[in-house]
Amino acid sequence: METRKLHLGCFDQVFPGWVNTDITPHIFIARIPGLAWLLYRAGMMSEQRYEQHKKRVFHAVSYLDVAKKFPYPAGWFDAVYCSHLLEHLYPDQARFCISEIYRILKSGGIVRIAVPDLDWIVAHYDPSHPEQFLEQMFEASQKRSKNQHHWHYTLVSANWC
Repeated sequence: METRKLHLGCFDQVFPGWVNTDITPHIFIARIPGLAWLLYRAGMMSEQRYEQHKKRVFHAVSYLDVAKKFPYPAGWFDAVYCSHLLEHLYPDQARFCISEIYRILKSGGIVRIAVPDLDWIVAHYDPSHPEQFLEQMFEASQKRSKNQHHWHYTLVSANWC
């Protein structure tokens, strides 16, 4: 029997044998022939990202908004993985996402979630460089809200899950 595995918020980190999901617009760019090249030539896409399009990385990614009900039946997946996703959600969205993970996970399935450690970030605060701290906390240089941090977790703050 095939093991079903779901990777949430993969962006360009595609795992073979997994259902890789994200909300990146690159999923849609990849499905329109020539669009990545056009965006690259117009200076609207970096060379690194264009090379990923040439390698068809985003063709292996499916669109999934984790703040909405997942399009999978209950108990469908054996394993779910997400790394550095939950901090990009507001707390109510993160709770909903986790409830959906458990809904679509088989009984006895495995969930692995990785998030930045707020305790570590705070412990390494350097008052002589507050901008570095703030950048790490919020990813403030990111222009789109979906790429910024909206919440952080500690062992205590994660207990609401």
